[in-house]
Amino acid sequence: MKKFLSLSLVLILLCTQPIFAQTSGEQRWFNYTPYHFVVSVFDDNGQLGYLDSSMTVFFPGGATLSLKGNDFSYVAMTGSTLFLQDYSGNVKVMENGQWKTLGAYDGISFDHGVVWVWKGNHIYSAQKSAVLSEVSSVPARVISVTGTSGRAIVSTAEGVNKCTGSSCQLVDERVCDMAWVLSNNEIACLRSDVLSVGNGEFYNDVTSVSFYQNVLYFISANHLQSFDGERHVNIATVPPNTLLEGGFLVQPSGTFELKGTTLTKYSSQIRAPFNGKLLPGPALAWDSYRMTYSASSWTDQYEQTTFLRSNGMLSWESGGSSYEWNGTVRTVKGTIFDGFGDMQEGYLLVRVKDNLNRPRVLVVDASSGKPLYGFQTTAIMSYGYTGEGYFISTADSIKLLSLGTISNISTELSAEHVAIINGVTYYSSGNYLVGPKTYKFQSPIQQVLPSDKGVLVRTASSIYLVSSGDIKDVGIVYGNYPKNVESMVSDNGNIFLLAQDGVYGLMPQVHVVFQVGNKSYSINDVTKNMDVTATIINGRTMVPIRVVSEAFGYSVGWDESQKMVTISGMGHIVELWSDSTTAMVDGGPLKVDASPQIIDGVMVVPVRFIVESMGLSVAWSDSTRKVEITLP
Repeated sequence: MKKFLSLSLVLILLCTQPIFAQTSGEQRWFNYTPYHFVVSVFDDNGQLGYLDSSMTVFFPGGATLSLKGNDFSYVAMTGSTLFLQDYSGNVKVMENGQWKTLGAYDGISFDHGVVWVWKGNHIYSAQKSAVLSEVSSVPARVISVTGTSGRAIVSTAEGVNKCTGSSCQLVDERVCDMAWVLSNNEIACLRSDVLSVGNGEFYNDVTSVSFYQNVLYFISANHLQSFDGERHVNIATVPPNTLLEGGFLVQPSGTFELKGTTLTKYSSQIRAPFNGKLLPGPALAWDSYRMTYSASSWTDQYEQTTFLRSNGMLSWESGGSSYEWNGTVRTVKGTIFDGFGDMQEGYLLVRVKDNLNRPRVLVVDASSGKPLYGFQTTAIMSYGYTGEGYFISTADSIKLLSLGTISNISTELSAEHVAIINGVTYYSSGNYLVGPKTYKFQSPIQQVLPSDKGVLVRTASSIYLVSSGDIKDVGIVYGNYPKNVESMVSDNGNIFLLAQDGVYGLMPQVHVVFQVGNKSYSINDVTKNMDVTATIINGRTMVPIRVVSEAFGYSVGWDESQKMVTISGMGHIVELWSDSTTAMVDGGPLKVDASPQIIDGVMVVPVRFIVESMGLSVAWSDSTRKVEITLP
């Protein structure tokens, strides 16, 4: 049973505890997901280009271009030529290192390696060129254009036109946001989030569509599906935030190629941004989707649930009246707008009206279906997990929920975040943390979390541990502390952070030094010996793979029959073959700049490739011929 101690908290004399920065070189923050999080992708005839969250364009050939400082609403790429449209409608092209304005247009799109631009009823295109050429005109205002070079599918205010060269013909009278012609000459029409095929098939909640090799791929209610004009196939469940472009599908676990009705891993380095909340493990959760970290990799998991929203054993219909608890479907009187819980208990927040027709919010125990408490709709300040149960706060109290019961704590300040440790309640309000003592921080508190060592407090600048009346900086004091931290979790004494560029955890710093021609090496200044020397082959520094991997705690496996070594750890799996210039990194193929070799029975590998594949940092000194490997 979970127990709560009701405390009558009185606002004591505010003792502003000084927070002193400490220094430590023993640990640093390590990004378990040092990948490119893409905003949009471009399939240029089977070659993938993309725009990542840092506003950097990565061209298929490897060139990059920063778009920081540019005000744009759309980016398109054809070959190595980049187009963008700003919020004023101006279309620009990058030419000879400078942006050239081509004029104001109504819209721009990209399909099958062709950039389409339109204004009024006129259509223009560019393919592997910085020059826009007029293709044709249609009788009505253009809404969008798809299609290949010489064969445009034009959605207009009066229907869909199929244009061959400059000749256009109205083929469908539906008004579509986008349209495609299938192999059986039927029109697929997307209007808002509804996809209709011909006159019979309708699919709702469509978030992304791609027409590739005469197959229409689309995502409907988190399911990747395909339709080739004759056969409809439900291919796979995909996470929210998944992107489709040409023959590629990009999701938080990586990028996949679409090959018929199968998905083939293309890259683990190019990912859709992580959404949802951070959980212990660490794991990332978004409704029924989970992305969980293990010693070898991040893996996708899907909970089987009747409804889209879920938390623990509770799932519910947001905006509806039905929910499921422990496999049983129930209904409530009112409209569910949120829920929370775990494998032991769950609660729903339900909008209702009382007998005077006033709006109220009921807290409903999911296991019994019984209301526990009613609030005015504006009374609730926040709600969530305390570490020993759940809470709902108002301007002057905290309601504690535990296994279907409710208790009350009066507060002098409005509680925004609540944590309970060994029956003692802490809550935050603005810059203040209130508990047995009251502490003032330099900036507003963004999160309060119980841990086995005390209360963790997150502000915009760092993370602090409050324990036995002391405050200790446990965030920015360690190197590589991430910017823009969004949330944190505590798990068996470990702290994990969700930032805009990945998931971070504290790792002991490891410093490994090799010297070319020398059999000795050092780990954190402790000298050790290896069976073969670090050497240079074809201009690449080669080191024993087992020494590098085990220094950082990775596991190493050897398959004698294939002459293959497998390295796993820190969320990565790398597979290398002797005398092969192709490696598999997190399930996707990558070229190795120098093939691994077996020397005196020991596999040596190009150090930069293996280190960067595992998310580490490497430095080379010409003068000393030393290689230094560290956490980034």
